[in-house]
Amino acid sequence: KAQAIVIECMAVQPRLQYVTEKLMVRSTVGIITNARHDHLDVMGPTVYDVAEALSTTVPQNGIFFTAEHDPFCLAIFQKRCRERKTRMVEVKDEGVSDEDMKGFSYLEHRENVAVALAVCSHLGVDKMKALSGMYKTRPDPGVLRISRVQRDGKEIIFTNGILL
Repeated sequence: KAQAIVIECMAVQPRLQYVTEKLMVRSTVGIITNARHDHLDVMGPTVYDVAEALSTTVPQNGIFFTAEHDPFCLAIFQKRCRERKTRMVEVKDEGVSDEDMKGFSYLEHRENVAVALAVCSHLGVDKMKALSGMYKTRPDPGVLRISRVQRDGKEIIFTNGILL
C-alpha cells in the first residue's frame, strides 16, 4: 500500500540506464541533480556525454526535476523531455538556507537538498517534514564528513575525503 517508491538508478552503462527506465521502472517523476565528471570511463569522455547518458532515465509523460545549471547539459535534458512529453522543472538552490543545511551530520550538496525539497513539495510533503526526514536518514558509508577534536588547546580536523 505504498504511496510512493523512491529508486536510484545505479546503472552506469548508458544502455543499462535506458533499459532500467524504459523496461523496468517506468517512473512518473525523474530526478537528476546534475551531470558531473563521474564515470567518464563508461559514460564519457565529456560531461555532456554523461548528461546524454543520464537523460535516458527521463520518464515518459511525467515530470523531471534537475538542479543542473550548465546550459549545454540543460539543453540535453530539455530535448529528452520534449521527446518523452515530460515536463521539466529547473530547480534553483536559493530556497535552501544555511540553517536548513545545518541539520545534516555530513557535508551535503545544497542543490541535492533543493531538488529533494522540490520533489517533496510536488508530492505534497511539507518542507519541515521533508527536512526532518532527510536529517534522520542514514547516509551512504562513504559520505564526506568533517570531524573536529580539541587536544592540548589545539583543534584537529579530520575528513574522510579522497583526493583524485
